[in-house]
Amino acid sequence: MMIAFKVKALICQGKINHFKRHLLLATTNHRCRHTKSNSYKLLSYRPPDWASQLQMIPLVKVKLFQPFTPIHKWSLPNIPDDVDIYIKRDDMTGSVLSGNKVRKLEFLLGEALATGCQAVITCVGVQSNHCRTTAVAAKQLSQVQGVTDRFDDVILTVGSGGTAAGVAIGNFLTGSHLRVHAFAVCDTAEYFHSHINETLNSIGLGDTVRSHDIINIHEGARGLGYGISKPEELEFIKTVAQQTSILLDHTYTGKSALALTNELRKHRSKIKGSRILFLHSG
Repeated sequence: MMIAFKVKALICQGKINHFKRHLLLATTNHRCRHTKSNSYKLLSYRPPDWASQLQMIPLVKVKLFQPFTPIHKWSLPNIPDDVDIYIKRDDMTGSVLSGNKVRKLEFLLGEALATGCQAVITCVGVQSNHCRTTAVAAKQLSQVQGVTDRFDDVILTVGSGGTAAGVAIGNFLTGSHLRVHAFAVCDTAEYFHSHINETLNSIGLGDTVRSHDIINIHEGARGLGYGISKPEELEFIKTVAQQTSILLDHTYTGKSALALTNELRKHRSKIKGSRILFLHSG
């Protein structure tokens, strides 16, 4: 959860009321320009056609990162011979603002700036990438290519549900035939399905599709618990770094990548594709 302050007014990322939307509309025209006194450029946001009918669409954003992160083949250890793994490098969104969290911060901080907020407070879990990225982005704002390869399945890590909801809903809206899989590093599959269903309801898709229809959530990545590592998990992270030069962390991507290899070897029917894209969320 992120909260932005303007004098005594609170703005919470989770809910956008009608007053706030009108305020944002009224201030956007005055702020969507670059001036000598501002070190940022507040940009009007227009969603792609496939998302234009959703509710609660952001109106503004700020430029914080390089969105077109690379995709390349990944020689992950212990993968069946009939499977090709690819990795999307959202750990390379920028030299400082690495990780996928910065994607939503472009909208959240853009909204905070458009409404004149002067401070941001964020509430997160232990070892949070979001916390670090928010602090860096807020400090920056106070001072100053597409892929043609086709994949069968996309794999990501789910710890709070935001990325899983965004990828699954975007995949559904674009009519993509990708199968989306999320490996949970905490909580249960039903918990995350409930969160995604809440998101679908909030953007006006609740009567159109449900979470179970657009994403498979696997529970095999939790291990001993959130942020708690087993020796084999740490050994896997070390092996991947040595053999592929890809750095995984022990809370999120390390656990989900190991769970993926186990699933492909032991439960091949759950992930059927031979061309798989792993989203490295940084």
